[in-house]
Order: sequence, then structure tokens, then C-alpha cells
Amino acid sequence: MHFIYSAIIATFFALPLQAQQQTKLHDVAIVVGSFDKYEPLWKPFFHFLHKNWPGLSTDNKNLPIYLLSNTKIFHDPHQRVQMALNPHEKSWSESMIKALEKVKESYVLILLDDYILSNPVDEERLAAVFTEMKKLDAPYLQISCFDIGLHGGPAPCGSKDLVAREKNCLYRASLQAAFWKRDALLAILKDTESAWEFEVKGGERSNDYPGDFLGIKTQQPLSYYNAMNENVLMNDVEEVILKDLPDFTHSFKRYNDLGVTITRLRKQYGRTLRAWFRQYIRTPLSQTYAIIQDRF
Repeated sequence: MHFIYSAIIATFFALPLQAQQQTKLHDVAIVVGSFDKYEPLWKPFFHFLHKNWPGLSTDNKNLPIYLLSNTKIFHDPHQRVQMALNPHEKSWSESMIKALEKVKESYVLILLDDYILSNPVDEERLAAVFTEMKKLDAPYLQISCFDIGLHGGPAPCGSKDLVAREKNCLYRASLQAAFWKRDALLAILKDTESAWEFEVKGGERSNDYPGDFLGIKTQQPLSYYNAMNENVLMNDVEEVILKDLPDFTHSFKRYNDLGVTITRLRKQYGRTLRAWFRQYIRTPLSQTYAIIQDRF
């Protein structure tokens, strides 16, 4: 009877430890890409990070967190954030390289400053897929916003949950939330590229890097709002932030469908439109004006 009581007590006390081991992440640091201009997003970003990932205060309380910045400092109420400063930044990629050089862990979880977590993190699922990634010795695992139709491919041998991205697929090295081997990310980064350039050109360079670039088939453990679009704060995300942080203030432009569309079209087609205007409008008008001057 004494043996039975002892077994029950041992099991009772072992359950919390077992649950903790199922959600604990090993040999990984969180790295948050940012810069001074997006400082207003730091408070809401970390507020919703801790709100939706409570394990950061328990079993993952020692997980290092780095925040990229130029000169500004985030005063973290949780006293977890380490600043990775780059006051003379020449590109997003250069700042990321400098931050990664500070990281001692073999893996990093890359997040961007406008990823406002929208739901509780599935912490057991997160730990499980991270463990699977390490078993497969993969350099990359996207854990959110993964579109299997866009990025799919054959599942790596032995994995039921993960799929490999095909080489030359769109955004093979996406900057959506993802685990990276630190050395792999350092090898693929080029210090002259913006974040958007990295997603395209870095994706091309990833084709030559050994190992599978992975995504999750179902039950992606992390979900979030993309707060910014073309340097404009999305209205619905601002409303979400203000519900929790009524003192939130910023100087970003607010989202306007027409304005954002015009900005995007101007960036994508501006050169083409200018060339068209010169060829078919300005030049003929100039020629016509010259003819009129000659005749009169």
C-alpha cells in the first residue's frame, strides 16, 4: 500500500515537470527585426507576445530575446529584451547580421516588429515541430502563414507534419515567423539588402544551401496580425492594440485603401508610366510645339 501511495505522489509531482519539458525550447533565441522608426510598435509587440505566450514567463523564462534597433532603447517591463544596436545602419540585413553575431544559441526564432500575436501560442505544438526540425537537421522552418499550395513539395523522410519547400519556389526564405539555424541565416544574408530584397534574393541563394527549407502542413502554432503595410498602420490592428493599450500613440499614416494602392502602383509601375509619358505625350508635344514655332 505504501508503494502505491508513493507512486501516486511521484506521478502527481512529475506531471508539471513533464508538461514543462513538452513546451521547453532548447538552444534557441528570439530575434526581433526592427529599427528606430518603428519604436511605437515595440510596446504592443511585446505586450501581445507575453500575453499570448505565457510560457515565456515559466518554462521558457530563460529564452534570450534580442531586439534590433539603431539608437533607441526599449525599456522592457519583463527585463528580458537585449538591444542589438546598429546606429549607422546601411541595410536591414546588415543589422540582422550584427544581431546574430551576438547570439550564442545554434537556432533563432525570427519575428518582425509588426507581428502582433492574435491568439495564444500552441506551445506544445511549437516545441514539437522545433524538435522535429532539429531531428531532420533542417536549416529553416516557417511556423506561420505557410501556404502549402504556394510552397509545397514532398514531405521529408520520416516527417508527418512538415513539408519541404521546392527549390526556386516563391519566398523560399520567407521572413514570416520561422526558426532558422543561426549559421544558415548568416550564410544566406547579404549586408546590402533590405528585408524585401532578402526574401527574393535570399530565397534564390537558399537553393544552394544544404538541407530542406520546411513548412508546417497543419496546426501552425503561431498566428498574428501584420500591423504595417507600406509603412501604414492597419486600422483593424490599431483597434486591437488600443483595446489592451489605450495609451498607444504613433505618428504612422493610417490605412487608406486608395492611398496604399496608389503608393504600391507608383512603386511598381512608376518607371514604366514615366517612360510611356515621355514617349507618347511629352516628346510628341515638344515636337509639335517646335513645328508651330518654326511656322509662325
